Amino acid sequence: RQHRTTARVCTRQDIQKWRNTDMEYKVSEKVQKKFDTLTKDAKVQKALQFMEEDQDTVIDKQIELTLIPAPTNHEQKKAARLLEMFKEEGLTDCHIDEYGNCVGIRKGTGGGKTVLVEGHMDTVFPLDTKLEIVREDGFIKCPGIVDDTRGCDGPLNNPCAERSRNPDKGRYPVRRNCPGGRNRRFKGNAILCKPSSGAGCQHFR
Repeated sequence: RQHRTTARVCTRQDIQKWRNTDMEYKVSEKVQKKFDTLTKDAKVQKALQFMEEDQDTVIDKQIELTLIPAPTNHEQKKAARLLEMFKEEGLTDCHIDEYGNCVGIRKGTGGGKTVLVEGHMDTVFPLDTKLEIVREDGFIKCPGIVDDTRGCDGPLNNPCAERSRNPDKGRYPVRRNCPGGRNRRFKGNAILCKPSSGAGCQHFR
């Protein structure tokens, strides 16, 4: 469960270092060219810069959510706090549906397809697990800080958060969803991904 208990802040310098490492896995030239083109885009660079500048806030929110126990079928308290955070970000139509999905909408301006950003709330640790933040050697350790509180951080703090702070920006509607326990999660996501919902797998970006 080590990967579920340890998080580390990743910077662009880290990514560059890993790219320069002689690793066994190699990406194709086609993929590498697309990646290089993407990361040279001014809008992408601005988003990456925003992520670096905002990472302390992101980590603080991740820690706060981590310290709320949320084993499968017991995510109600975490969902309630996440709902408040969605509202604080300026999202609309914030609600928790019958399946336990915590949902918020960031409306776009371009009339395009809806983008669904999703991460589950539950963790594998029992309710009586001691939740204590430990910072050590550049790592932040605590049961559930990665799997899957980091997943909740994605819908909350991905680069779309910049658009939430800048209402005039953002072409596409963004539907953020954090579902509950394992069985309800699939049912809840099935509802969200129906064509009538305005979000679906075909709309992932």
